[in-house]
Amino acid sequence: MSFDSIDLKGKNAIVTGASSGIGEGIAIALSKQGCNVALLARTKEKLDVVADKCRANGVTAYSIPTDLADKNSIDESINEVGKVFSTVHIFISNAGAGGEKVNSLDTKTKSGEDVVDMWERVMNTNLVNNMRITNRVLQLMKECQHGSIIAISSLAATMTGSNMSHYHASKWGLNGFLGSVYEDVREHGIKVCSIMPGFVNTPMVQDVQNVDFDKMIQIEDIVNGVLYVAKSPYNVCPTEIKYRPQYTPYKK
Repeated sequence: MSFDSIDLKGKNAIVTGASSGIGEGIAIALSKQGCNVALLARTKEKLDVVADKCRANGVTAYSIPTDLADKNSIDESINEVGKVFSTVHIFISNAGAGGEKVNSLDTKTKSGEDVVDMWERVMNTNLVNNMRITNRVLQLMKECQHGSIIAISSLAATMTGSNMSHYHASKWGLNGFLGSVYEDVREHGIKVCSIMPGFVNTPMVQDVQNVDFDKMIQIEDIVNGVLYVAKSPYNVCPTEIKYRPQYTPYKK
């Protein structure tokens, strides 16, 4: 018995953090596959530019300004998505926050913020509000038959490190959440996958010193992983994918 890969033409997708970087790359790639897209991020002007690029591929694209750190903004945005898409087939959870590097013994960040407040803000964005938006999106996915929830997590979900305890905690929590969601929705035909990259060459890392950007993971590598999951035959689900640079990007 053979199982064909899933055709994405005509599917409806939501992409968070879609105004630049990985999210933009994923949104455009999905539009090239024939997906209609709802683009979520904070800045409407940037979203509109990406939406125009998606429409150039003959699909419908919507810009929906959203603050993923604000639970009310999330609820309002998914309500807007529900008005334009009766069913959602693909949800790409890409938006996230890093926060400042800080030692767990400190009480203030370099910018003067209370350390625990910063930790809480990162946890809310990367985990708690990710749980919220996933639940809200699932109400639009229940009847999609074959769908995908794909989160761009991090290799930080598989290790620990100094001065970024909040980030590691948020990503470990996200992976635990996604694995449990998979168990809840697998019989509905919905795939759930955590993609965990190391250093990705995006605008967010352009200030990093002493690295070779060409040796980093590239945005198109993550895009290819998303398409692999979304198009995988209905009988199989890649639940976790790790990406590491083949060659160290750190200059000696």
